[in-house]
This record gives sequence, C-alpha cells and structure tokens, in this order.
Amino acid sequence: MAQPAQNRKTRVLAVDDTPDALKQLRLALRNAGLDCFTAQTGQAAIDFLNRELVDLIITDVSMPGMDGYELCRQVKFQDRTRHIPVLFLSANVLGEDRNRGIEVGGLDYLSKPIDHGEFNVRMRVALTVAQLQEALADALAAPAQLQAQAAQLQQRLTDSQPGILASHWQSHFGRMAAEFLVEVQQPLTSAIHGVQHLSVMDRIPDEARDKLRLVDVDFRRVNLRLRRLMLVGSPSRAQRNICLAEFVQDLIHLMAPQLHRVGVTISTEFDPTCEWRGMPSELGKAFLYVFNNALDAVSERENPHVLIRVEHNDERQFIRVADNGPGVPEEAKPRIYESFFTTKGPPHTGAGLYLASAILRAANGSIDVESPAGEWATVFSINLPLNTAARFAAPMIPEGEQSSVAAV
Repeated sequence: MAQPAQNRKTRVLAVDDTPDALKQLRLALRNAGLDCFTAQTGQAAIDFLNRELVDLIITDVSMPGMDGYELCRQVKFQDRTRHIPVLFLSANVLGEDRNRGIEVGGLDYLSKPIDHGEFNVRMRVALTVAQLQEALADALAAPAQLQAQAAQLQQRLTDSQPGILASHWQSHFGRMAAEFLVEVQQPLTSAIHGVQHLSVMDRIPDEARDKLRLVDVDFRRVNLRLRRLMLVGSPSRAQRNICLAEFVQDLIHLMAPQLHRVGVTISTEFDPTCEWRGMPSELGKAFLYVFNNALDAVSERENPHVLIRVEHNDERQFIRVADNGPGVPEEAKPRIYESFFTTKGPPHTGAGLYLASAILRAANGSIDVESPAGEWATVFSINLPLNTAARFAAPMIPEGEQSSVAAV
C-alpha cells in the first residue's frame, strides 16, 4: 500500500470528466496539503493506478464510458489496489443509490460543489479507516511475522516436517484476518459517519450530544477489540495477563464471517474471573486449531452446534469446546494428537490437534478429549494453570456479551 509516511504527503487521485470541477477538486486537495493526481476518465484512472499507487481515490459518479461505480468496482477487484478507500463525488448525494456504492466497495459520498469543511472531515475519516485496516492487517496477517512465529514454535516440535506449521497457520488465520477486515469496516464506518455529521454542525443540540456519546462508546469498543486481536498476531514473546473470557470471545468474533457462512450455532458460557498468563499468539493458535476441528466435525450435521465454555476449579482452568458432530472413534483416541493423523479425507492434514497439543505442552498446559460427553458427541478441553500471581475481580466484558449463553 502507498502509506502516508512522515517524509511525504498523502497521495490522492481525483477523477472527474468536467475540467472546472476537476480544477476545484485539485485546489481543495492542495489547500489541504495533499499531493493530487488527476484523471478525466475512469479508464485513465485505471491506467494511472497500474503504474502508481495512491492513498485515496475521489471520483465523480456520473462520467461517460466508465462511471464512478464501475471504476470503484475495478479498483476493488484488483489485489494491488483493493485496499485504497474510494469516495464518490456527486451533485445529488441524497438522490444517489447508496446501496450500489456500498456493494462496489465505496466508503462514502461527497457533495458537489465542494464544501471545504465537509470535504476535509470526510477525507480525513477515509484515510483513518484505511490506516486502521492496514494496521490490523499488518499485525494479524503479515507473512514475514507469521513465518517468524512459525520458525520459533517449530524449534519446539520434535517430529513435524519443515514448513507444516507456517502453511497451516497462515491458511487458517490469514483467511480469517482478511475476512475480519471486511467485517469490521461496517461498525467502524457507522461510528465515523456519526462523528462526521456532528463535526460539520455549528451548534450541537442535545440529540446530537446523545449521538456523540453512542459513537464514542462504539469507537472505544472497536478500538479495544482491535488492540486485543492484534496481540494474537503479534510476534512478541512477552507474557501477558489474559482474561480468557474476553480473549475467546474476540477470537469467535474474528471467525464470525466463516460461522455465518456455514450456519453453525455457537453458544458460550464464560466465567469472567478466569485469567491466564502467557503469550496471546500461542494460546490463540491452539484455540483456533481446536475450534476449527470442531467446526469440521459438525460441517455435515443437520443442526450444527458448538459450545465453548471457560471455567476453572481449585487447581486448573479450562477452555472447553463441545460439538454435536459424529464423535471420535474409540480406536482413534490414542492417535488423535499424532502428527498427520486424521480420520478425515483431504484437504485435512491432521496437523491441527497435533500443533495445538505441542503449543499447550510448551505453555505448561495440556489438551484432553472426551467422546461421548453427556449430551455432546465430543468435548476437547484446553487445560491451563491458574494465574496464581494475579487473582482479581471480574473484568469488564463488553456490553452484549455478558449472557451466559449467546449465539453468534
């Protein structure tokens, strides 16, 4: 991505078929201290983007040939440019089909002629969204970082083949990170639009102040979740105190697009007093391996259901993953943690439970299986030591996640 670096100006591509409008747009961008590049047709913009990258695209909606919507669609279709936020410019913003703009990947609309106050606010918001998404992408899915993590963990594994951890982890976690970036844009954009509306008002009535408080809550909640999720992808080897309820809830949220796609019901029962001290990235990987195993198990069930429970006793604490799949055959139980052992066909490699077990052993933990287990076909239990250094009061769990059982 063409990042706005400290030693250069932000680069913006302005597209409009009307010379006077393009001149006005160029002047507004330069007055805002930005580098402006211009194109008078959609195709000219695509040709420019094939040679150069920018931080933001502002395009007129109504243009002959390739209109602004088609230009945005082509920008979002290409891996090289899909990260660039697109703002639509229109003389009739209220009359535009906003759903169409969202469908093709656009972020927001600007009115013509340009109102400089509104223009500056919406442009800053678009750049902020792009920077937040890139920061999360870098933290969660940077191949170099994940490979470094894989290499460090690989040294602790005694009999796995080189490269299996890196490829397995990236194929699962990298895909989820990308899907999460798409999913998180909606609440971020919704909150930002509220701030935009209030920012251009001369006087803020009580109703707007109430809206501002709601937006502030949204921003705080999203920011907190992003920061926690970034810890999962961080290559840092430093240990941290982790509230297991919040940690697992964040990882479930990360997988929400995949869960909706397969139609599985997820229930949760969380004890908010469970705390563990260790490396978030390692525990995150172990949990996701076990969770993915449960999702695979229920993939062909008529009413797929997975229960995730966080609890403790006087000696240990547990993350339990229960499913209503076919269960584990008795003869397979002694081998399920062996490398490359699987009861499923391709593309399953048998690496997930093996790697989860290795990670947990390195963290002074373990993993157990019970099948059948009461009303559930299978229950995998991640067993962790108690955090004896920090017994604490129940932490805050974001509003809406406090019920003992909640479906995703």
